[in-house]
Amino acid sequence: MRRRFSMLGVALALAIPAAGAPGVASAAGRVKTVDLGLASFGGIAVDPVNEHVVISEPVSDRVLVFNYSGVQVATIKNEPSVSGIVVHGGVVYVVQESSAGSIDRFDAASFKKLGKLTHGLDYPFGLEFAGGRLWTTVPDPGRTLASVDPTSGNTHIFDLQSNGPILATSPGLPTALFQSDETSPDTIYRYDVSGAAPVVVASTSNTFPGEACYDLTVSKDGRHVVPGCGAPYEFVELHAATLKTDGIIYPASFYTRAVASTTGPGTSLFAGAYDHSNSDTVFEIFKYGQPQAIRTVKMNSSKDVVPQGMAFSGDGATLFAISTQPKSDGTHYFFSTIRVS
Repeated sequence: MRRRFSMLGVALALAIPAAGAPGVASAAGRVKTVDLGLASFGGIAVDPVNEHVVISEPVSDRVLVFNYSGVQVATIKNEPSVSGIVVHGGVVYVVQESSAGSIDRFDAASFKKLGKLTHGLDYPFGLEFAGGRLWTTVPDPGRTLASVDPTSGNTHIFDLQSNGPILATSPGLPTALFQSDETSPDTIYRYDVSGAAPVVVASTSNTFPGEACYDLTVSKDGRHVVPGCGAPYEFVELHAATLKTDGIIYPASFYTRAVASTTGPGTSLFAGAYDHSNSDTVFEIFKYGQPQAIRTVKMNSSKDVVPQGMAFSGDGATLFAISTQPKSDGTHYFFSTIRVS
């Protein structure tokens, strides 16, 4: 929702949109990228209070913490196979994807471990907060929802007919949970999680043409949903209430890889990343409801953005992204900070 540090003078260029586009400024000093070395990725989360970005590295059993400038400030060790992270109420929650999967808690300011919230979940994947509870997915035999009380650790697994490991929430809809099932065509669900059990209140139910949707984002006001899908080669906006297309399509090209929305005060933005060619990955920053990008960032270094690997800073001024690139010694992961405003 992500390693060893060495500064990389990577060729990242900010492409200026057409004349007259809003918010366009100089590219100088806008992008910073660090090579995390041979690594892995499990989840990303932003702590807007302490201005930290929390990223998991499952293979090395670590959770890395960066500031908004892209400098590593802490490492949480001995946290294996973390597949999802949530920061809520001054606590960092991490879920471990294993046969005895657990959720551990850490103080968001000091990163001191506060203890284990629950354990015994079967290979949980992903983590979100909605309706006063933590939510993850577990096999059943595809994927179903499990909720965890953030205080008591009481856990409930629900028998739902969905396969989706991808979850999303919005601060504008505190009792709504969205799920994508990664099928072709993809099905997206909206649940009301205000009661004892989640209730499906909307789904795309074969009305959405998206395929291979490996990411999902919801606008901060809770009005719009944008999946990140391999096809079609564009970002299709959905009504959050009905999950029907609303007629707004944001342009992209080739395979879309990741999406993210701002969550704090200010303009409601979303970012989409896609493959532009065999060697380029492009980030587009849009205002919701306006299909013309306000900023375009091109990564012309054969890097691929990781699905579910983007997040905005709390003030929406910076976009954070995880990408990969094959090298002679294996696949390297990179952490980029992109100044939007």
